[in-house]
Amino acid sequence: MPIVQVSSLDDPQLDIFRSLKKTNRTRHQALFIAEGATVVERLIAAGFQLHSLLVTPELAGDFVGRVSNDVPVLVVARELATELVGYKFHLGVIAAAHRRPALQLGEMITSDLGHGLVILADQVVDPENAGALIRIGSAFGAAAVVFGAGSVDPYSRRVIRVSTGHVFSQPILEVADSEAAIESLRALGYSSVATALRHDTADLRTFSFPSKSVIVLGNERHGLSPALQKHCDMCVTIPMYGNTDSLNLAVAAGIFAYQFRQQFPWMLLIGRCPALSVDAFLQRICL
Repeated sequence: MPIVQVSSLDDPQLDIFRSLKKTNRTRHQALFIAEGATVVERLIAAGFQLHSLLVTPELAGDFVGRVSNDVPVLVVARELATELVGYKFHLGVIAAAHRRPALQLGEMITSDLGHGLVILADQVVDPENAGALIRIGSAFGAAAVVFGAGSVDPYSRRVIRVSTGHVFSQPILEVADSEAAIESLRALGYSSVATALRHDTADLRTFSFPSKSVIVLGNERHGLSPALQKHCDMCVTIPMYGNTDSLNLAVAAGIFAYQFRQQFPWMLLIGRCPALSVDAFLQRICL
C-alpha cells in the first residue's frame, strides 16, 4: 500500500479529512468517516472498501499491512492532524470508506432463525441515541435496526463512534415510510410492538413477546406518533415510579430488547449453530 509521510496541510490527499466539524460527510455522499482504533479495526474486519487512512506515527504500525495496496495510508503528526480535522486528534486514526448499496428488508431478513428481533426507530434525530440503538441491536441479536424517515444518518461520524463500530456488522436499513416497513415485516411473520407512554398499554413486566417481534420506537421528544401506534399490532410500556414519566430513548430500547431476549435466549444460540436441531440443542444445553 502507498505509505505517505505528510508534512503539509496543503496536500490534496488530506481534503477528505479537512475540517470535519464543518464538512462532515452526509448520507448523500459516497464516503463516510470512521475514527478511533477500535472502530477502524471493525470497519476493516467487516470488509468495507476503504478510500484512505489518516494515522499518527505512533499507530501507523498497527494498520500498515492491514489494508489493501491501493489504499493510501497518510501518516501525519498529531499536532498537524489536530489542525487538519478541527478538533483534538487524540484517537490517532481516521478512515474514509465507501458506503455500501442500500438493501431492502426482504434482502436483509431472508432467514432469521435465531434472531426474531427487529428494532425500528422512527424520526430518531440524536446521533448518540442512534449509535446506542445500533449497539443495543448488536448486543441483543437483532436481525436488523431500521431507521424511519427523519432519522439521523446512521453512518454519520458521531453515530459510528457511539456504536463503537457495530454499525459495520449490525444490519442497518433506512426507510422512507415506517408504516410500509411494518407491513413488509408483517409479511415476513413479524408482529409489531409499539412502545408508548399510555395507561391502556400492556405492562412490559408481564408482556409475552411474539417470537418474531419488531420493537417500534419514536422520536426523542414527541415519542411514537399516534398514527404509527395504531398501525402496530400491540402497545407496551415500561412501568415507572415516582414522578418519572419517561426514559432516554436508547435506555428504553435496551430494556425492551433485553426483555425480549430473556424470553427467547435459545433462538439466538440455535441461529449460531444451524446444524443442530432443536432437540439436539436442548440435549446439549441440558448436559
